Amino acid sequence: MLLSAGRFAVYRAETHLFNVLLPRFGDPGHAANRSAMAEAFIRSDMFRVSGLDAGAFRREIEASCRSAGDFLRLFMEAICRAQGTDRWAETTPVHVLHVPDIKATIPDALFIHVVRDGRDVAVSMMKQGWVRPLARGSERARAGCRRLLGLGGRVGRTSVPRIREGLPQSAV
Repeated sequence: MLLSAGRFAVYRAETHLFNVLLPRFGDPGHAANRSAMAEAFIRSDMFRVSGLDAGAFRREIEASCRSAGDFLRLFMEAICRAQGTDRWAETTPVHVLHVPDIKATIPDALFIHVVRDGRDVAVSMMKQGWVRPLARGSERARAGCRRLLGLGGRVGRTSVPRIREGLPQSAV
């Protein structure tokens, strides 16, 4: 729904930057970590679906990336340029666990906590080929969605300042 508002880059995958790449490769402020992270990401399905040129992305990361936030921003801005858009949304659900780190490295980041029915999440994941259409896979997706929904609510109540003026209490 958010992406349909217009001028958003369409990237129908999850980056897993803060929950997988950062713990595996460490601070991209160090050249060796940054290079290894970029190479692993470029070889992943998450990069493949972006349609970006691997060489150009690698050069941009080497030249401008000094933090995990830079890595994410550079990746998403490259997708924006390729699609002729000027806004992006990163939608890795498990990144709700990393809100303070994301905010620290992308200070102007805005967070929207979207609540979806776990069954809808499972169907969406199956349609996109991220889980197999088996009852067990869809149940795992629903359980994961329930877990992240609870964690997201707690993070939102404790970590993220809210804009209250002009919004009904239910929207804050």
